[in-house]
Amino acid sequence: MSYLVQSITVWRPLSSSAFVGTSRRYFSSNSHSAYQASRTLLWSCIGANVLIFGAWAYAGTDSREIAGQWFRNAADTTQLRMRRVLHQNFLLNVSDPKQGKYWTLITSAFSQKDAFHLLANMFSLHTFASIFTYSVASPWHLGGLIAGSALAGSAGFLVQQQSSPYGQRTYALGASGIVLGVGTAAAMLRPFFPITIVIVPAPLWVALLGYVTYDTYFLQNQQSRTGHAAHLGGATFGALYYTFFLRRFGGVLGTSVFRR
Repeated sequence: MSYLVQSITVWRPLSSSAFVGTSRRYFSSNSHSAYQASRTLLWSCIGANVLIFGAWAYAGTDSREIAGQWFRNAADTTQLRMRRVLHQNFLLNVSDPKQGKYWTLITSAFSQKDAFHLLANMFSLHTFASIFTYSVASPWHLGGLIAGSALAGSAGFLVQQQSSPYGQRTYALGASGIVLGVGTAAAMLRPFFPITIVIVPAPLWVALLGYVTYDTYFLQNQQSRTGHAAHLGGATFGALYYTFFLRRFGGVLGTSVFRR
């Protein structure tokens, strides 16, 4: 999640055969229909992000709009109405919970304005969720992880803003909290799964540990436009979800840790 634009490292699996090699033990015992339902849920999540991004692209932006100054004397065009709907329903403002707008805790996590932000988050989400669904072929677990990580990321942003001595940001948006939640759960299930970070091969746990360390270090950096607290909120939920619901599938707290 980010305040305006979030730069995220793009990760990819080393090879498609790695998925098969690491998942055969689990996948053989899971129903094919549950796996397909998980994949459908994943692509639906990605599709929702793309659809909302398209709405932002159509509506356009303006510096006065970002500052919260509406074109009150402008003609009420379709673009302006779309922009108003998006601002009221797909951005997380600090005041939203007090105003009863609880739905933005979820909807803001499916909202991206910037094309690179969208592509990086969706590519990373697809990678992490693919590892996750090969290990745990359950749409209920994947859905719970996505929804919980979105809420935890939003909660992290709000808590940081309420306690910040440096003043509050205006709003937050982005799926990075979901990405970190799913990624953390996947890393705890399959810590040694091989991926590449830019061009450097590394096990999955190294990548996630590096990201969490980075977000922790820059958590109070007022020059950063990245939602570090939202990232850490999502990652924390992913770790807790694994601990309470997924450890029976193996991983760092389960019966064994499978390498490639």
